[in-house]
Amino acid sequence: MDLLLPGLGLMVWNSLFFLLTFAILAKFAWKPILSMLDARDNEITESLEQAKQARAELTGVKVESQNILKEARRERDAIIKNAKEERERMIEAARADASREAAAIIKDANSQIEREKQQAKEDLKKDIAGISVAIASKVLGDELKDSARQQKTLEDSIKDMNL
Repeated sequence: MDLLLPGLGLMVWNSLFFLLTFAILAKFAWKPILSMLDARDNEITESLEQAKQARAELTGVKVESQNILKEARRERDAIIKNAKEERERMIEAARADASREAAAIIKDANSQIEREKQQAKEDLKKDIAGISVAIASKVLGDELKDSARQQKTLEDSIKDMNL
């Protein structure tokens, strides 16, 4: 049992060395250790503050970026809407131009048809007159040899035909 219990002298010396070590550490090492702990505590506190500020800035940036995105989407939608409206206006203008051009082409074609119809009537009258004169001169012989008489007979024949 003596081996398990230390002697009184050993306890005194151990206590004396402990107190001496504590006094030396308190005099020389305690202040630097405390200042390092305080510096570390300040550094951690500053880091936490910076993290809070960074988090707040990040939140502000997120809100700002969301606002910018919303504005960009609004502008995009407005541009698309304007482009669609412009496209519709252009299509409508093209349709109106095409309708006007088609009407003008139809009008010109009708005028051309009417002119050609009149020309054909005139040509037909001349051809009929020529044929009629040829037939009549063969039938009547010498009676239509006079040119003035021939012209009068031709005009009377045309009036009778109502051409």
